[in-house]
Amino acid sequence: MAFHLSRPFKAILTGAGSFRRRLETRSRRPYFMPKRLVFTKAGAPETMRIESFEATEPADDEVAVEVAFAGINFADLLQRLGLYSPRPPYPFTPGYEASGTVVAVGSEVDHLKVGDAVIAV
Repeated sequence: MAFHLSRPFKAILTGAGSFRRRLETRSRRPYFMPKRLVFTKAGAPETMRIESFEATEPADDEVAVEVAFAGINFADLLQRLGLYSPRPPYPFTPGYEASGTVVAVGSEVDHLKVGDAVIAV
């Protein structure tokens, strides 16, 4: 699940490997496997699934965000039905709204730091 912040830097969810170990030492709570909602194809709610995944360390122009809240709006539901454009090809993770805390920043990101509260809309 990638989303854009106020500048053209991408945000990614918290991750794995040595990145995960670093997150464990900074996090307010123990590390858990990140999960995401996936629309597998156009159709009924049964086409949605929740899956665990391994995220990667942020690239130079990305930040990793521990998502506290995420929203799915009417346009996202229309995308699930295949009735809204543009949408990524299936399968994809919907959502353009999220809030959380920055847990890692890439080397080119200069306007955010670890611990900043952020929103994406």
